[in-house]
Amino acid sequence: MSKGYNAFDWDRLQQQQWLANAQEGYIALDGNADDGFLSVAEQLMRLWLDRPALAPDNLHLAIITCGSGVANSWHIAQQLSQLDLLTTVEEEAGSAGLFLFMAGTRRLAYSGAHFLFHGNPYRWMLSGATDEARAAWFAERTNMSHEWWLEKAKINGTFSFGVDEALEWGVATGRVE
Repeated sequence: MSKGYNAFDWDRLQQQQWLANAQEGYIALDGNADDGFLSVAEQLMRLWLDRPALAPDNLHLAIITCGSGVANSWHIAQQLSQLDLLTTVEEEAGSAGLFLFMAGTRRLAYSGAHFLFHGNPYRWMLSGATDEARAAWFAERTNMSHEWWLEKAKINGTFSFGVDEALEWGVATGRVE
């Protein structure tokens, strides 16, 4: 068996470092918001909500790119929004990534980031949030009205926008250059 650089379990080290960072309050998401990611995020969130003294001083959910996820991402995002959380998006916050981004009390977008809001994809899945619930949540967290978000929620496709629109509409609260 070869010893040295190639024999080392780099994947395990990466997972350990990700978890250590998450426990310190820095949670990075680069890919889908799948059950594994959401399970860890939910466990940490519940700990921090139940025992605020254990919560790190600075909580940061860094979304590199997330364009998909499981229906539970809606529930987790609403729970995360109870924390004083900084969210950032570097490249893409779409679908589940947008829900998670919106959980932040401060929401910063890198200049090249883009966003994607689904019309109602849940009609055929029969899961996730209703159009009304999504519109209400986005309206309370942005500058746009419930009616405006409800119109977007009812489309039979997707609604894409960039950083300038995100700032104007209150989806993002600031820009990272």
